[in-house]
Amino acid sequence: MLIRHNKLNDNIVIKLAKRLNTKVELYECPWARCVKAIENGDADIIDDLFFSTDRAVYTVFLKPSFETQTSGFRFYADNTRTKVINTWDDLLGLRIGLLRGDKHFPKFDESTELIKFDFINLTVAVKQLSKGRIDVFISPQALMKMILRR
Repeated sequence: MLIRHNKLNDNIVIKLAKRLNTKVELYECPWARCVKAIENGDADIIDDLFFSTDRAVYTVFLKPSFETQTSGFRFYADNTRTKVINTWDDLLGLRIGLLRGDKHFPKFDESTELIKFDFINLTVAVKQLSKGRIDVFISPQALMKMILRR
């Protein structure tokens, strides 16, 4: 479906497969399931996977990586309902949406004091934010730019 709608034309794996004249079998799935498929050995390649030491146990990361996220994660909120987030303490008590299976930074990922809700994709998180069901969500800036272009 992604290839049919020309959504993967710029994907490095697709470009490489075309150049090598080899077939790539795509497996579309929710992010957490795709990460699990890599972990279980049911899939061979995944892109946009951020490095973490626990993932390095079952994944070989390219060195140097062909793309590096430099802007980090950002918190997105409806500024008419949620105060500006400047510190960790500003997150306390907020309902925070995140992409199921994503890794962010250790303090956030391991926190038991934050109220976190997993979503199958960030489009759902945006909808939940607009309905006031969450106060904020966390996402890499590059992923949000891609979602907003849709």
